Amino acid sequence: MAELATATGVLVLLMDHDQTGTTQAKDDMRYKRGDIVNVYPPGKTFWNPPAVPWVFVEVMGIPLSFGEVKARYMQSERVGVFDPETGDVRTRPIRRRVFHVNFATLPQAVRDTLAADRYIQVPWTAVRAYIRNKVTNETEG
Repeated sequence: MAELATATGVLVLLMDHDQTGTTQAKDDMRYKRGDIVNVYPPGKTFWNPPAVPWVFVEVMGIPLSFGEVKARYMQSERVGVFDPETGDVRTRPIRRRVFHVNFATLPQAVRDTLAADRYIQVPWTAVRAYIRNKVTNETEG
């Protein structure tokens, strides 16, 4: 049964399975397993465990302000699209999130905990190597 909890670190909401679309463009815009859906500041009250299809990772000791964390990890990848009727160039997202946690590379104990509890608390130094930029393919560690 879910109960209220209060985060002491930065709370990261991750998607736990792939969403699919009817076309490749729509599929690219859907959340994929490991995508960072949202980040919440320390002190956030949340229901633990979260409902399927999400998991929470509470990250302790991130060396950035919450504003910097939110700006970095909530990015989407966008492209410019020319509108011939107006002559304007508008941007549209082509990826829901740029940053991603690759579940396949997480240690088995972490995957087991997330599968069973849908929540885990970890230090920044332990998780940063698993956060990957989908555009550059570089990790944060």
